[in-house]
Amino acid sequence: MARSSETTYFIRYLALAGFQLAPFMISVASWGELAIKHAIGRLEGSLPPEQLRAWCLGYPTVRELAIEAAHVWTADSYPLHHRDPLGRMLLAQAQLEDATLITSDHMMRAYQAPILWACA
Repeated sequence: MARSSETTYFIRYLALAGFQLAPFMISVASWGELAIKHAIGRLEGSLPPEQLRAWCLGYPTVRELAIEAAHVWTADSYPLHHRDPLGRMLLAQAQLEDATLITSDHMMRAYQAPILWACA
């Protein structure tokens, strides 16, 4: 089983990005990815995704970003440099919401999008 610490990195990057002080969006796609990894045992020593969600959304500057039809169509229009549909969804949401994507996924370099690179 691969060891993963996405939740730890996730919390660290939220703090570095100043989510307690500035507007910050967290996509429903991110919760989905964390839930999948939690279900298959790849999130060791971390909060379950539903608890992490409750903690994050407890801050008034944090809002949850739903997946809208426009996000789906935009993600579908991207070339398949990256086969992860949730990754492409996050890119589409960042593009359409004029936001910066925080990721450590180097496959995202193939796309032109504003990205804050997280070290994982």
